[in-house]
Amino acid sequence: VGSNTTASASASASGHGGRGGGEWGASLRGPFYFSAAPSAAEDDNSVVSLFAIADMGEFPDDGWSDMDEEVSTQPALVVSRMMIDEYRQGVANSDGWLLLHNGDISYARGFGAIWHAFFDMVEPLAASMPYMTSIGNHERDFPHSGDRYGGTDSQGECGVPYMMRTPMPRQEAERGGEERRETSSSAEMSSETWPSSGRPGGDKPWYAFDFGPIHFLQMSTEHAFEEGSDQHTFIEDDLSHVDRRVTPFVVVGMHRPMYIDSTFDDPSVNSSDQGVARDLRASLEPLFFEKGVDMTWAGHHHSYQRTCSVYQSRCLKPEAKTGANVAPVHVVMGHAGAGLCTNIESKRPPFFESVEVEHGYTRVQATRDFMELTSVNLQGKVIDKVVIVPSIK
Repeated sequence: VGSNTTASASASASGHGGRGGGEWGASLRGPFYFSAAPSAAEDDNSVVSLFAIADMGEFPDDGWSDMDEEVSTQPALVVSRMMIDEYRQGVANSDGWLLLHNGDISYARGFGAIWHAFFDMVEPLAASMPYMTSIGNHERDFPHSGDRYGGTDSQGECGVPYMMRTPMPRQEAERGGEERRETSSSAEMSSETWPSSGRPGGDKPWYAFDFGPIHFLQMSTEHAFEEGSDQHTFIEDDLSHVDRRVTPFVVVGMHRPMYIDSTFDDPSVNSSDQGVARDLRASLEPLFFEKGVDMTWAGHHHSYQRTCSVYQSRCLKPEAKTGANVAPVHVVMGHAGAGLCTNIESKRPPFFESVEVEHGYTRVQATRDFMELTSVNLQGKVIDKVVIVPSIK
């Protein structure tokens, strides 16, 4: 996402559906333009604001349905309207806004109209700020399609509608089999600007970008992430080149979480919550610890959860002088609309500081000196709040 630039939102926010959003914005049409966050700099004191969500879906508030194939979640509509209202009330209090959505976007699963309905619901936000995403199981997974699990969760979409509708700055497949990194954002790309030599994605939906004082690395838990994989190489290379003087915070976005309070731990299923979490920790936790990642933001489990500063399942004390964490804090934000998951442990794991099974969203404010996450429920009640300061690593 460019800094202090005016970017077109036509790729991510315009022309998606014809049903109006009432007082939240009726039948907006693009292209739309907005200013991205200011450039990060060592002497910059700008404030950036974010909405962080996962596992949203959409709700057809005009009564439309698709033969019970639709994930019709009224909380998604409530959450979207709450975020729209909050943005409109606070737009002048921030130097830049971002909507970050870590997987399970619309739950369309083969029904194109559901993608349209979803973008109609979030259009007032996606037309006003960068809308950055990571891919989830309901966008990507299908047998023999190259994903990590081989499930049927995308119902045959195989990531294609997701990549066409949300063209993030991913790896791009060139003719001749070579790969290059795509640097354009979803706010700057449209079908007219794609290079003729390839299309965004190349089934490598991982990328990184800076937003104010935060460096975001968006990875895919639906593709191989083990050491030796293309994605692991990308992650290690990206984290090795972060300039913490410019972006003092590093956040890794993903769909499936690295730490999870869940009873789903079936060794016969390659996609169980705990099994995947163990795989993520085995492959990436030492690297995240070494490179000083501050937080991971995930979803998949439809709840809100937050760990302590944790490494190898043990809470670590902050640095005595500055209060900076010495290990990542892991946050699950899968409570934005889809049906809640109640399969949590009867006794909370000791490295979790907050576990809430209710719908809502997380708002974030960040400067060079702090990053504050506040999670609220559908009634606007704060269910969790955490503040971190830049890591000493």
